[in-house]
Amino acid sequence: MTYMQEKKSGRLIFAGGTHRGLCREVNEDNFCYIDSPDESNQFAVVADGIGGHRDGQYASMFCCSYMIQAWRKNNIGDETDLEAVKEFLYHTVEACNQELYRQNQLKPPGKPMGSTIVAAVFMPTQVVVIHAGDSRIYMWHNNVMERWSNDHSLVMELVKKNIITQEEMGSHPYSHVILSSIGPALKLKLDVNCFERHRGQRFLLCSDGLIRNLSDAQLGDILKSSNSPKAALDQMIRDTLRAGAEDNIAIVCAF
Repeated sequence: MTYMQEKKSGRLIFAGGTHRGLCREVNEDNFCYIDSPDESNQFAVVADGIGGHRDGQYASMFCCSYMIQAWRKNNIGDETDLEAVKEFLYHTVEACNQELYRQNQLKPPGKPMGSTIVAAVFMPTQVVVIHAGDSRIYMWHNNVMERWSNDHSLVMELVKKNIITQEEMGSHPYSHVILSSIGPALKLKLDVNCFERHRGQRFLLCSDGLIRNLSDAQLGDILKSSNSPKAALDQMIRDTLRAGAEDNIAIVCAF
């Protein structure tokens, strides 16, 4: 298990953690965040590796590392133009996908490595979100829990067609099938969305290892009742382990 927490800097406070769960031998989930006191924008990423063992672990770590390097190279920490931030996220994830795809072509034929991703840039008055796959971002505010990402997964497509309900997603036999991820193919489905940011909002970025065990309502209750991001993170991991934790978990909380 790993934890990191930032000291308060007058803006959001971050806490992030990973756990391999109770059934997996290797942790293929990774996370990162950037909170520089000299920058007006903050940044967080959660990546869930696919491909099995070393490949999945490498893919998710590669995504986090690539995003951090691009952030620093493009000086996004002080970017004030909303469209520029949206373009940064889209083009950086596209470029990350192309590089991981290139590495897959150098490997022997077989199951390609890849990773889901959810990333958010927290600007002073806006939050810009990008995702591919089924890693998610949530926002809690004034007793309302909102999901700010829409899974790229087979079960989500079944929900949209009213074949199954959202409550049945986690137990469906094809709940593990994702329709977009970084690395396996050049064609990539990405969603980029912008949301208004308000005082008092609490944020959660997570891999599907968390949402397979805890409902949106349970996560909202934890965000509401916790007195710090670290407390929320700890409670989410404890509750997931109690529920069986069949998958890896990666979480970033920001209050």
